[in-house]
Amino acid sequence: LEKQYAIKRTMNMRRLINSILCLCLTAISVSCGINTKESYLKSFEDFVVDIEQTKSFSEDELTEIKKEYLDFSETYYNKFENELSVSDEELILELKARYYATMAKQGLKDVGSAIKDLGEQASEFINDILE
Repeated sequence: LEKQYAIKRTMNMRRLINSILCLCLTAISVSCGINTKESYLKSFEDFVVDIEQTKSFSEDELTEIKKEYLDFSETYYNKFENELSVSDEELILELKARYYATMAKQGLKDVGSAIKDLGEQASEFINDILE
């Protein structure tokens, strides 16, 4: 049982490190300067791709992701709104949809994981009673 917990902790730590690395790379690419419409669209797309590729997020990471999303969907959008073409607007709508789909999947994974954990705890409880 201790080995299982150790393996689970190691896997969770690896996921956390990968998630932090992805977020750091996104933050670095964003902070390097979004000073043109093209850099805004590219950075927004990179941000969405990064979160799509990350398996799970901690609460702190989710807070940072939501903040970055607001920067892309409001702050930078307002900054470049007058320069955006119809195709740019369509890309932004697609990126927003992909972001929300990814966040919805994350929420479903969290619920599924909680149900699985509850099932495992119930199974262990029943096994303990039967022994």
